[in-house]
Amino acid sequence: MGSCAPARAWKASSGCSEARERRGTPLAFVAFDILQVDGQDVMAEPWSDRRKRLEDVGAGLAVPNVAIVPVTYNAEHLWATWVGWGGEGIVLKDRRSPYRLGVRSPHWLKVKSRVNLTVHVEGGDPSLVQWGDWGWAVRLTLTYTHPQTGEVIRIDEIVRVPQPDTFTLHLRAAGTVQCWGFLPNGRLRHPMWMGWAPPVP
Repeated sequence: MGSCAPARAWKASSGCSEARERRGTPLAFVAFDILQVDGQDVMAEPWSDRRKRLEDVGAGLAVPNVAIVPVTYNAEHLWATWVGWGGEGIVLKDRRSPYRLGVRSPHWLKVKSRVNLTVHVEGGDPSLVQWGDWGWAVRLTLTYTHPQTGEVIRIDEIVRVPQPDTFTLHLRAAGTVQCWGFLPNGRLRHPMWMGWAPPVP
């Protein structure tokens, strides 16, 4: 991570998959931008102006579980804090950028925590299954040492397999999984199988 430039703003980024996993947990709505005000389209305005409008609207809200995502200019601190809590990553935004509907803007950059993790396969189902747009996947029971806490974690995980023709299940063997960080319960974000660690018994 580089130093934070004055022309950029930064915010935390994460899905709501953690909340969906916990039964009875109320979901929250957290706004990060505003596109219309009183029927007026404001998408062409700079992000800094839209942010001010969003804060003005939010100042009058008193609704449970509704909030505005915080922003900061200290990207390094935000990264360390949010990813340390299990967040997926942060979003870097140019303060001068408009909102481009349906288009990936070069002025917004999502930075995610990609980790190559050594795991031990303790169990699993050798049958590969079609996993939507992700391709193929397999259900595995894994143990690994958490790189931040040092705790040994055991999880049941669905792992994407990019080369299904070459995958064979080997129990009690070590391999490498690539993921986009860790959920607080130890589950992996978007795990993908990278290969077995030689030698395979």
